[in-house]
Formats: sequence, C-alpha cells, structure tokens
Amino acid sequence: MLKQSNLCILVKCMFSMALVAGFVACSKKDSNATVAAEKPVAAETDFMAKSAAEDVVKIKAALAAKTPSDASLPCASAVAAAKEIKDAALKTEVTKLCTHDAPLAVLVQAADAAEAARAKLPDEPVLEQCFNAEVATAEEAAAAGMDDAIKAALARYKKACPKG
Repeated sequence: MLKQSNLCILVKCMFSMALVAGFVACSKKDSNATVAAEKPVAAETDFMAKSAAEDVVKIKAALAAKTPSDASLPCASAVAAAKEIKDAALKTEVTKLCTHDAPLAVLVQAADAAEAARAKLPDEPVLEQCFNAEVATAEEAAAAGMDDAIKAALARYKKACPKG
C-alpha cells in the first residue's frame, strides 16, 4: 500500500501533468485561432462584399439626393471592406465613389454655400460656412486622385473663405 505522503505526491504529479496537458492544448488552439483571425474566411469575405455593395447603394442615394455628407459613413465602411473584396469592379466603384464622387459633391456643396454667404456679406471677415470640417475630410479623401473638378471646387471654396 501507498503511504499517505506518497499518495499526495502521486496526486500532485497527476494534477500537474493534467495542467501541463491543458496548457499545451489551449496554446495550440489559441495559435490556430490567431492564424484564422488574421485571414478572413470565405463567409467573412462574402459578408464584406455584400456590405460594401449595400454601402454603394447608400452612397449613390446620398449623392443623388444632394446630401453628400450622408455618404461619409457608408464610404468609411465600404473602403474598409474593399481591402478584402475579390470583386475588382466593386473595388473600383467604391474607390471612385469614395475618393472622387463623394468628396467632389461635398466640396461643390460647400463652395456653393460659401459663395452664397460671401455674396450676401462681402465684407464679413468670418463666415459660418467657412468652418466646414467636411471640406478638410473631402480634400484629404480626394488628395490621391485630385482631378481638375475637385481642384476647381476647392479653389472656389478657398476664394470665398480665404482664411477659413
């Protein structure tokens, strides 16, 4: 028979072995989960593509309704999703809408408002319309592909708001 002290040692050893086995099993699961988390699975990619397609509809609706600021959140979502989308046409559409069309619409709308305010108050040093955070965001979004239309809208805004 085992003495009580030997029995305690045996139980402690078995418990320690069980703990070690548990840690090893968990660490293997966690490393596999980390690898899986780094690469989106097909279902996640499909979801991102579907989400981006829905965002494109929202962006186009905002632009058609002449409310380009309503395109900002769908653009942020679509641009983030575009990195994982396999559909080249959808990626191209998201890029065009969110780095050209939406920023251009924001800049045109801001320039229109600033010019109208400046026409009413030509000598006013500070116009409310000249403090528009969306202009900076649109300018930043369009910076990579700034074409003549965007440059023209930005120049109109800056002329109406020389210090804004």
